[in-house]
Amino acid sequence: MSVFTAPRSILAALLILWSAAGALSQTGAEGQGGLTEALPSEQSLLAYANRPITILRARVLANRPAQRVAAAIAHLDQLVDNNQTSPVTSRVEKGVAFIRVADRDVFTLVPADLDVLAGETLDQKRAEAVERLSRALAEAVELHTPGRLFRAISRALAATAAFALVLFLIRRLYYRITRYLNPGYRV
Repeated sequence: MSVFTAPRSILAALLILWSAAGALSQTGAEGQGGLTEALPSEQSLLAYANRPITILRARVLANRPAQRVAAAIAHLDQLVDNNQTSPVTSRVEKGVAFIRVADRDVFTLVPADLDVLAGETLDQKRAEAVERLSRALAEAVELHTPGRLFRAISRALAATAAFALVLFLIRRLYYRITRYLNPGYRV
């Protein structure tokens, strides 16, 4: 681990634990001035590799949604750098959804993150986040592995060359068969 990623990963882990502990201890106490609250003006889009994952609305302990997003992105960057991008799973404990990548919690979804007026449920939002995060991580790995992209380009060029060779051979065969069947015919 480099000098710069260690503090970042420690910060991300502490933030996740802090938000999870606050959310677990506050189950059922939203709206009572507790540790988890959602303000309509505060929401932040969690996006990774130019893919929207989910919208975080809840303030967990002292962490605003934007701070939760920053911690999740830092954690995801570390996982991609270490090539630990699968499987993306989730678990729900006491009304809090933990989104995990490679057996590590990346971010949490609490009931205050839901848009109840739009009919969102925790299970629906959790499943959507897992599916979108899987796709985003797959694309991030693709961007971080130019050798893989080079091999794909090489295969495409080889297939194109093989196709051109087959067309050339078919055309030569056509001319030979035409000359054999019609000796006086000029193609």
